[in-house]
Amino acid sequence: MSKTQQKMITVLEGYVKKNKICKRDIPEVISAYQAALNTEEPPISMVVDLVTNMHFAIVRPFAEAVLLTLPEHQQTMVLDLFLHADRISANAAHYGIRRVVCLLRALLDNDASAVHVDKVLRRAVSLYSDKGSNEKTNEIFRECVRVVLDFDYGSWRDEEVTALCDWMQGMTLYIEDDNLVDRIKDFPRKWTKTYVKKEEHKPTGEVLQEGFLQQGERLFRELKTVFATLSKEYVGIKESEAKIRADFDNLKKRYAELQMSVEELQVKSSDLNDTVSDLNRSIKELEDENIDLNRRLEIAYSAEANQAKYELECFRNDLVKRLGTKYQDYLFMSSQVANPESYQLLLSVLEDVFDTLRRKGIECSA
Repeated sequence: MSKTQQKMITVLEGYVKKNKICKRDIPEVISAYQAALNTEEPPISMVVDLVTNMHFAIVRPFAEAVLLTLPEHQQTMVLDLFLHADRISANAAHYGIRRVVCLLRALLDNDASAVHVDKVLRRAVSLYSDKGSNEKTNEIFRECVRVVLDFDYGSWRDEEVTALCDWMQGMTLYIEDDNLVDRIKDFPRKWTKTYVKKEEHKPTGEVLQEGFLQQGERLFRELKTVFATLSKEYVGIKESEAKIRADFDNLKKRYAELQMSVEELQVKSSDLNDTVSDLNRSIKELEDENIDLNRRLEIAYSAEANQAKYELECFRNDLVKRLGTKYQDYLFMSSQVANPESYQLLLSVLEDVFDTLRRKGIECSA
């Protein structure tokens, strides 16, 4: 076995251990199967064993993307190994029949060889005869019934046809198409060699019982239709409820965010109010200081004015005192007859007056 084959087998064994395959894993699994078989000596037996031990979801992709792409003789080999693999034959908890029916559905949907389809269908019927089936498998097989009814069963044994007939008739309660139900009921008469037509004239009680059964079957189908409708409505309601719940959760989350924003704004508003109060307090203090300063300024201005007035009065009194004698001399001279001597005396008086003014800081210039 090449290194590539060994690597692919290891990958596939890992998925077998998982017991479950997600939809996103299927491409990788199929690629591993293709790589393992795309060699001169493909390990067909090992590959088929891995398929039969893997989750049933891989059966259809394997059939479509791997099995049907192989040469005819290899397809036959793969089918024989698959249909008679240990876990398929054991069919514990309907393990084998479910995978065989999945394979049958894939072959029918892809117009596979009639020989291959016949072989797979016979194996499914054989497994059904041994251990029956379950609802999950029957759901898949119901999708095959319409096509299966068109096959030629001339080569089948009576017990095989009978088993297939029993299997299909067990599904009639779940099939809404009355025409299809009639075809299923007519199946044994057409293909069973030992079929004996029942006597037309039946006892009254038996006729009534059959009528009740038919009515019961019809009622069951009607109830199934109603149930299907209610199920769809329920799913729709659930989806609407989920959407409403999601919208509610989004609104709740948005409300919490807005509430948080409001709380943050309230904190900021409180801080701003505190700041405004501090500013108002500072303004009041400044206004009080301004009033006090104005009062002090008025007092200072008043004191200065009184001081200036006092100094002016002292200045005036000093001038009166100093110039008083000069003024007496001036009056005496002005009453005398003018002559050179009196003129000189008046000049002397004026010089003393101007000298006194200069000493007081009063300068007279021409």
